[in-house]
Amino acid sequence: MEDELSPDSLAREVVRSRMLLRLSTRSERGSVCVIGWRIVAFHAIFPAAALLAGVAERTLYLHEAGRGVLDHYGFHALFLSAPLLAWMLCRFVVKLAAVVAEPTWFANVGRTADVTMQGELIGFMSGLDKRGATLLALMRSIGIAAVIANASSTRYPLLVYGQDVFDSILHPFGYVVGRVFLIYYWVYLLPLLVYFAIIATVATVRIAHLVEQSDEHDLRCFAADGCGGFRVLGKLMTSIVYMYVPIAVVVAALSLTHANFYPTLKLSAALAVLIPAQLFLPFIRLHHVMVLLKQRKLAYIEKFLTSTERVLDADPPRGWETRSIALYLRFLAGASLYQQTSAMTTWPYMRKDALKWVTPFVPLAVSTLVKQFVP
Repeated sequence: MEDELSPDSLAREVVRSRMLLRLSTRSERGSVCVIGWRIVAFHAIFPAAALLAGVAERTLYLHEAGRGVLDHYGFHALFLSAPLLAWMLCRFVVKLAAVVAEPTWFANVGRTADVTMQGELIGFMSGLDKRGATLLALMRSIGIAAVIANASSTRYPLLVYGQDVFDSILHPFGYVVGRVFLIYYWVYLLPLLVYFAIIATVATVRIAHLVEQSDEHDLRCFAADGCGGFRVLGKLMTSIVYMYVPIAVVVAALSLTHANFYPTLKLSAALAVLIPAQLFLPFIRLHHVMVLLKQRKLAYIEKFLTSTERVLDADPPRGWETRSIALYLRFLAGASLYQQTSAMTTWPYMRKDALKWVTPFVPLAVSTLVKQFVP
């Protein structure tokens, strides 16, 4: 049972359940390792096919008429972001497995509901839970709708984009290559990424609720992260923010590519702003829980110190009696615990990590400024 719940075994199980993850990783000495060259080799197929389409249809450059293969910045960003997102997703799954497989979050309360919670999270990650399969299918249906909308838009490039593009219906080979890539990107890759991001968010919020309801869970005031052992959850959520940066870059690149700011691009820009902003909410929840745990621990230590101090005042030391020395040692140990707990931060990330939250918004801000001030 312990082997089944180990981070490495859970990561291997999740990797085996998803084709892209299985292609991009291998097991070494029981752990899952991400293989970068496999990711790059697989995703290189798409830009290579686009270049062949450009050569065959003479759409490497469309000059004043529009955007060819070599000057379509939106597709450049898409082609580059796909392997990067796949690599980040693989690493993120390993981190998520380490959190979900950690028994500390679920074993302290001793209730069967908490074990069930861990089992549900494992089921969602491994694809065994039907609700997870339904959620993933729903997100993929949204991706299919986006592909259909894009296929319709590229039938009328001048009307929608304000210019011709190498993947429009006017260039059949480029049209097919563009649609095949977007099917992979929007129907397979992005839904899978969002799916695991949702699992991580749900896991973080539910673990915070579980710890808050528990009378037995306690902060580890001497934890190496200086955050009571909770920083691993903060790093997990910060990883999600990083995965939205390539997506924001894609939206920014598309806005700089086309003459028109068409409706689907407006929707993408809105989502690229709103989704990372919502990811800050689990941090607020974690902060609230950690404040309660810190107050609880400080109150307990204060009570211990007060009772010990009263005993020492009532029975002052006489020489070097063993009893008095033991009381003084207990008092000093309690004082050390109180000082260490007081110094512990209740935000599950480092102060410098606060800057990481603005990274998804930087590409959008830069593209807006360029669009406004550069002719």
